[in-house]
Amino acid sequence: MRYLTWLNIALCLCFTGCNRAALVKKVVPQEDEAFARKYVDLLRQRAFDQIEQKLDPSISSSDVRNTLTTMAEMFPAQEPHSTKVVAYNLRHSLTLEYEFPDKWILVDMSIKRINNASTITGFRVTPILDSLEHVNRFSLAGKSTVQYAVLGLAVAAPIFTFYVLAVCLKTKNQTRKRLWAIFILVGVGKLGVNWTTGSLIFTPLAVNVPCGGATTIRFYGPWVVTVNLPLGAILFLRRRSRSLVSNQVHAADPAELP
Repeated sequence: MRYLTWLNIALCLCFTGCNRAALVKKVVPQEDEAFARKYVDLLRQRAFDQIEQKLDPSISSSDVRNTLTTMAEMFPAQEPHSTKVVAYNLRHSLTLEYEFPDKWILVDMSIKRINNASTITGFRVTPILDSLEHVNRFSLAGKSTVQYAVLGLAVAAPIFTFYVLAVCLKTKNQTRKRLWAIFILVGVGKLGVNWTTGSLIFTPLAVNVPCGGATTIRFYGPWVVTVNLPLGAILFLRRRSRSLVSNQVHAADPAELP
C-alpha cells in the first residue's frame, strides 16, 4: 500500500503538472517577452516603420509592408482581455496568445540577439478558434479506443514496475539487488499518443524512467501520453521464477524425483 500511495502521488503530479504561469516566468527571459509584446503593440498601432527598423536583413523584402498590413488587420480594434506566453524555446523564439472578445490570436516571433542588439528574424500572426489551454486540456470525453488503451498502459506499466520493485526488495539472498532495483524501473521503447489529435508516436530506441506518464508539448501544447516496455521488470520476474523452480527441485526428496 505504501508503494501504491507514492505511485498515485507521482501520477497526479505527472498528469496535472506544476503551475504553468509560474513555469513560464521561470523559463522565459523577461527581455524577450517585453521585446515581443512591444513590437506586437506596434503592429496593432500600425507603426510599420518602427517594426521594419528591427527586422533582420534575412527576412526583409520588398513585400514586407503588405505582409505587416495583412497581419495588423487580423487584430480587432478592442484591447485584448489577456495576453500570455504559450510557447518558448532556447533560440529566443516565443509565442504570445491574445484573447479578444470574439477571437483568439497567436503571434510567433523569433528574436536574434548580437552584442545586446535585438532583431526580428520571424514574425507570424495566426487566428485560432479557442485558447490553446482549452483546446489541449486533458479530458477523457470523446477519445478513441487507441487513446484509452495507451492511457491504460501508461497507468498500468508504472504500477507493474513498482510492484516488481517491491518483490525485488523483499527477495532474500538476491544477488546484485541494487542493480536489479534500478534496472526494474527502466522502460525501453516508447509508444505515445497525442491526446488532442489522437496521432500515435513510436520511438523504438528510447529509455525512460518510469515506464509511463504524460507530458505537454510546450507550455500550453497538447498532452502526450506515453508508455514504455518494462523490460527490466519482466526480466527480473522471469529470472526469479526460474530461480524458484530450481530451488524447489534441489529441495525435493531425491526419492520422489522421477
